[in-house]
Amino acid sequence: MADAADPMLTAAQRERIEARTHPAYRADIDGLRAVAVVPVVLYHAGVRGFSGGFVGVDIFFVISGFLITGILVRDVAIGRHSILEFYRRRILRIFPALIAVMVATTIGAWYFLLPSEMGRYATSLGAAAVFVSNVQFYLSTDYFNLGALSQPLLHTWSLAVEEQWYVLWPLIIAAIGPRRPRSMLGLTIALTVGSLLFSLWLLPRDPAATFYLLPTRAWELGLGALLAIAAPPQLPRWARESLGLVGLALIAFAVKTYTHDTPFPGLAAVPPCLGATLLLMTGRDNTLVARALSIAPLRFIGLISYSMYLWHWPILVFAATGVFLTKGFGATVMLLLIILAVSTLSWRFVERPFRSGLSGWRTSRVLAGGGAAIAAMVALAVATPMIARTLVPYTQT
Repeated sequence: MADAADPMLTAAQRERIEARTHPAYRADIDGLRAVAVVPVVLYHAGVRGFSGGFVGVDIFFVISGFLITGILVRDVAIGRHSILEFYRRRILRIFPALIAVMVATTIGAWYFLLPSEMGRYATSLGAAAVFVSNVQFYLSTDYFNLGALSQPLLHTWSLAVEEQWYVLWPLIIAAIGPRRPRSMLGLTIALTVGSLLFSLWLLPRDPAATFYLLPTRAWELGLGALLAIAAPPQLPRWARESLGLVGLALIAFAVKTYTHDTPFPGLAAVPPCLGATLLLMTGRDNTLVARALSIAPLRFIGLISYSMYLWHWPILVFAATGVFLTKGFGATVMLLLIILAVSTLSWRFVERPFRSGLSGWRTSRVLAGGGAAIAAMVALAVATPMIARTLVPYTQT
């Protein structure tokens, strides 16, 4: 990797390095986000044919590893890498919608959860606020068990895994620096392979730990990171087209055939993660699959995918507690339309305005705001059981 921070480089050389490490917007990646989030939502909604939809989270991990590592590598290469600036961008990206969901979900919990469930909910809220909910749910909840339906913040476990990864990964990239690309590539390979092997070893011994915890999920982020660090080989057109189709088929196979009885993640997570990697690798070449992923409806779902992931699970949980007493096709369609509408509104009036409106804030101000938001959510978690007890005469009589 050439060092764009080298003062001997010309402006044109710097531009070439930045272009290589930070490619232009790719519509197919938004389409791939749709391929990730739609199966998750339909699986959780109980739609037939999507019994393995939970693998959408694994696809998100690969996408995240690819995109974020690409940004980090670029920033290091051109000499403007800043850990604080990285966290500033993360706060602007994830906090607005996440805080909105936490507040709305807590209000819903006060009204729809049983008093006996409020203590556990408050614990999950506090854990989600500091991005350790994956550990808390590992200790308390089986993702595939019916008990998960009383945990409206269960889905935040995946955000916790990502943020734990991004506490360490920017530091590692900065420490290695731009002048040792082979060291960066070797370390990424070692971390990815080691995490996968650990996942295979641990799965029969502690399935819950394998599912929830970072050490056994890091290889999925690592696959995306490898793709961002190592230049993919130049393949003939027919090979790129074929690999794109194989990638899509691997994801479809997992979504269609996996069930809650499939030992997961372990070896079963390889097909969807490899499929996502192949789609990311071939998508920049305008393959047939990339063009299909770039159609407007999929791009739109990809744009709102973060909000959709955040909102869908609390909506489904509260519906299951009695908001929707009837079940069947009509009720499911109504719920899916509500999820789509709420997600669109969240993206339009929460994600976009906060991200653009606060983009001019100084890094220190954004970091302070993020810290204040976390503190507020922890305080809300502490107060939630007491507030729920106060509301009980009015909400559960």
